[in-house]
Amino acid sequence: MATYRERRPETRREQFLRWIVDDLKAFYFEARMAQQPHASYQDLYRWFWGETVLAGLLRSVRDRLKSTGDPALDQLAFGIAR
Repeated sequence: MATYRERRPETRREQFLRWIVDDLKAFYFEARMAQQPHASYQDLYRWFWGETVLAGLLRSVRDRLKSTGDPALDQLAFGIAR
């Protein structure tokens, strides 16, 4: 069963974004593992970062965050897409 997260006022938007991204990546990886249960982690990683639209979106978000020059957002960008 999927969980729905609502950002609490005390949670920074940046942290909340990171949690959302982590949930999305987990969903993609788990779905792929169900389709290809014997795939190695390296295969899953190559598939995700090389073939999915989400990976392209995450790279765009990373680049936008890095372009701000804000060290906190730069750190967040690294966590979203290395």
